Amino acid sequence: MRIKRICYPVTALGPGKRVGIWTVGCRRQCPGCMSPELRDPDSGREMTPEQILRAVQNCEPVEGITISGGEPFDQPQALLETVRLLSAEVTNDIIIYTGYTMEALQAEIPTVLQEILGRIAVLVDGEYVEKLNDGKGLRGSSNQRIHVFRDPEKYAYMEHCERTLQIFEYKETFSLMIGIL
Repeated sequence: MRIKRICYPVTALGPGKRVGIWTVGCRRQCPGCMSPELRDPDSGREMTPEQILRAVQNCEPVEGITISGGEPFDQPQALLETVRLLSAEVTNDIIIYTGYTMEALQAEIPTVLQEILGRIAVLVDGEYVEKLNDGKGLRGSSNQRIHVFRDPEKYAYMEHCERTLQIFEYKETFSLMIGIL
């Protein structure tokens, strides 16, 4: 899977101390995208599911994992293999953000999608629409849907919570802002 960054502890994109994994490559080109630097599919670095697992296991304590991008579903087979390994070895508290709707994914990659959905807790789907950004919840715009597959009480807050931003400083060379504007 092509990855741009893995960060820990991420607290702005789901409950608890999470590992954030950002994929690269996105064909969607949504106007107002928060992460246009992740669109290039040749950026980042190639990592096997085992390398991603080792990186996640180096973070303690991991209370969840959030996968975003770019567009994670532009690498469907690699995403599936990574989710299989992470859900078996670390946690099934996995949140995935995608610009595709669940219906579009179901039409394009039904078998892969069903297995992924069976292994994760939440899928946030739908294209980001800047004029529908109401500033609420852990989704970029109000047309995006938060699908909860397990522990609904744990994730109920995601629809209307206040958004927070985190700043990660890297060796005094650059800062990274994480969250939803």
